[in-house]
Amino acid sequence: MPGRAGAATTLFTNSISTGVILAGVIQGAIAQSWGHFAVYWVIAVISVVALFLTAKVKDV
Repeated sequence: MPGRAGAATTLFTNSISTGVILAGVIQGAIAQSWGHFAVYWVIAVISVVALFLTAKVKDV
């Protein structure tokens, strides 16, 4: 977001707060439904997807 530092900072800060809240709820639901170790498998899949997506980002 070139030229919009305030908006970028606000978006980043709000994303962290929202992520922390949602992570706890989603982690609890997964652990309750499929067990504790399923949480680690889900996060492994999300990490691999994130790795591939970051490889596709063009340098600015």
